[in-house]
Amino acid sequence: MEYDNHAIFLDREKRYVFQKKLIDKYKKTLLSMKVNYPGNNRDNNITVNIIKCMDNIITEIFNNEIYLKIFRITLEGPIVTILLNMDEIKAKKTCMEIEDKHMLGKCIDIDVYSSDSRPIGRRKFGYEKRKCFICNELADTCIKNKVHTQVETLDVMRKMYLAYVNKYYGNRFN
Repeated sequence: MEYDNHAIFLDREKRYVFQKKLIDKYKKTLLSMKVNYPGNNRDNNITVNIIKCMDNIITEIFNNEIYLKIFRITLEGPIVTILLNMDEIKAKKTCMEIEDKHMLGKCIDIDVYSSDSRPIGRRKFGYEKRKCFICNELADTCIKNKVHTQVETLDVMRKMYLAYVNKYYGNRFN
């Protein structure tokens, strides 16, 4: 189902309020993971499958530190929210490694918030801004200047996901 940008923006605001309430109640580090999917139809097979793959990875890595995990489908697409019994600095460093090095890491955003609701950014650790997974320029620049079409972006994401499935699960389907 297609939604307009205003509806997606309002849903994003609801997510921030939801996250803030969780942090205020539990006083834990919060991790929020979503797929970098353009357009207005963000709840589809590709986004759900990517988030499920990455949820499995995140759960395996943070397994002993997970206090609470919530999976929701929103207008922004599927979102995994996790409260961690872990220092936000260590959590952010691990999440940056996942985003930068995992085969599907460029398809997702993992935001980390401290137990007092402060977002923990990449620059705090000397990391550069994220690169575009199509051309390797700064992602912000590509998005702002609409360098890549939505069709091109979706096609590349689909190919990345299929390459991942083929690499790790291909023998199960042959």
